[in-house]
Amino acid sequence: HRLESRHFCNLDNARYNYLVGPRKNIPLNGASTTLPISTKTMSSQARGLNNFISDLRNSKSREEESNRVEVELAKIRKKFNPGDSKLAADGSNPSLSSYQRKKYVWKLVYIHVLGYEVDFGHAEVLALVRSAKYSEKVVGYAALSLLLRGSDPVMASVIGTLKADLTAGPGDAARGKKAKGAVKNDAVQCLALCSLANIAGLE
Repeated sequence: HRLESRHFCNLDNARYNYLVGPRKNIPLNGASTTLPISTKTMSSQARGLNNFISDLRNSKSREEESNRVEVELAKIRKKFNPGDSKLAADGSNPSLSSYQRKKYVWKLVYIHVLGYEVDFGHAEVLALVRSAKYSEKVVGYAALSLLLRGSDPVMASVIGTLKADLTAGPGDAARGKKAKGAVKNDAVQCLALCSLANIAGLE
């Protein structure tokens, strides 16, 4: 059940601080595990997210907020699947820039945290998870932990990436340094492990 906008103002502030504020960790589904997301990582996507959150905060009623969310969801759907361009084999839109993909996925995460249903964008989330760049991979894993469950069919397509990230060795890290934006194996392992702990069941 959602609360009236004026009543969840403080909760909204807390959620905002977790997403774009000075905190370095973001809680996942109330679990104790956290993803190591730095303020620097967030800053490159925060402008569009800031504007969207400001619009929601300025809503005078829950209905106005809900309408704003629906408009934004429709806009993101169109960006993810414009219809006039060919999608990649994994269902993601290859015409999106790194900035655009991260920004739209962060918006979906925030909308989900506010209590609205988000039932699309999974292909873009998984595309970020598969990325070799930390700035993209960290967004993907954060969204994966919140928007998907281990039983979702699309998870089968990212199992290989999860295994590779969990078992990344020192040699992988050394080779990764040659690529711009590549990360050390311990950071990759942390992202994968925290996400796995949040999406998997007891089995």
